[in-house]
Amino acid sequence: MRTAIDAALGSLGLSNPDPAKRVDAADAVFTSRDPKALPGVEAALAKENDPRAAQALRRARAAILVLKSDSSDADRIESIDILRARGDQDSQSLLDEVAQQPSTDAPVKAAAQSALASIKTRLALWG
Repeated sequence: MRTAIDAALGSLGLSNPDPAKRVDAADAVFTSRDPKALPGVEAALAKENDPRAAQALRRARAAILVLKSDSSDADRIESIDILRARGDQDSQSLLDEVAQQPSTDAPVKAAAQSALASIKTRLALWG
C-alpha cells in the first residue's frame, strides 16, 4: 500500500515548480518502479531543464524499464548502464532481479551481471 501511495505522490510531484521536489518525486517513482508512472516520467524528462532533476528522472525511468519484459533489449541495457552509474544497493537489488529472471534475454542478462559485478566491487571498496 505504501509503495502505491509513494508512486502516486511521486507521479504528481514530477511537474512541481521546485526542482528539489521534482527530484524527490522521481526518487519515489524509482523506489516504486510502477510502470504506470512511465508516461509521466517520460513527459517530465522531455521538458526538464534542471540537471539534477533530469538525472533523477532518468534513474526513475531506468528502474521501470529494466524490469519491464516488453521493453526492448536496447532500452533495458541503457537502463542497466544508468543503474550501474548510480551504483547503490537499490540499483544492485534491481539488477539482481533482472539477472535472475528466467525470461531475460542473454545480452540483457550479461549486461546486468557485468553491472552487478561493478557495483559489488565499488560497494566493497567504499564499504
